[in-house]
Amino acid sequence: MFPVPFTIGGVVVAILCGVSKFNSPNTFASAAAYSLLGLLEWGALGTLSLLYYLDVQKLDIVMYAIFGIAGAIYLLNIATLLAMLIIYRRDKHFEAWLQCGHRTKASYSVTVVLSTLCSHKIANILFSRLFALFVFRAQLDTVKGFFTLHLISFLSFVPSLSAVGLASYICYNNMASPNQIFLQGLDVIVLGVVNSVMAISNSQKSDDFFEEKEG
Repeated sequence: MFPVPFTIGGVVVAILCGVSKFNSPNTFASAAAYSLLGLLEWGALGTLSLLYYLDVQKLDIVMYAIFGIAGAIYLLNIATLLAMLIIYRRDKHFEAWLQCGHRTKASYSVTVVLSTLCSHKIANILFSRLFALFVFRAQLDTVKGFFTLHLISFLSFVPSLSAVGLASYICYNNMASPNQIFLQGLDVIVLGVVNSVMAISNSQKSDDFFEEKEG
């Protein structure tokens, strides 16, 4: 058995964000953590789904619940794709950042692909200022422009907490003889709870969010 691999990855993400915040105080660590943990959440749930199916070898109520959660996640991914292609491309400051060069365009393109195929949460990394990299320093006309991303994040509580509940059920059923499915369930629970907290923190942006501070 390999103990909670995605949670271990989450610890690495936390260290990464902490180092960035230490070296560059303008880093919005909540956005960076929320984005990267979102990918780990997606991976953890996918791995749990695969391990569970290989164990039961049938489509039972748990598998149908997983399909429902996955469907909700991908609906939010599509909503984010539309937001990134339509709403944010109409934002003058965002478009100005995007047109600064090949690196910002590549960052935007990779983020859009990942937010569509994996987790919509990764889109927030563009505004994280992680390690002061310009590719993660996208701007908007006003902080109110985050409304769409924040709304999608709020709606994501439904699949995220549903996944936590389902993983808790799976862990309970495997508690007598802990196996890799049990550990993978713990992965989903830990990441889901922690990133729900990050979602709330990520939504707390002051009116001077885009005014980078010295020091």
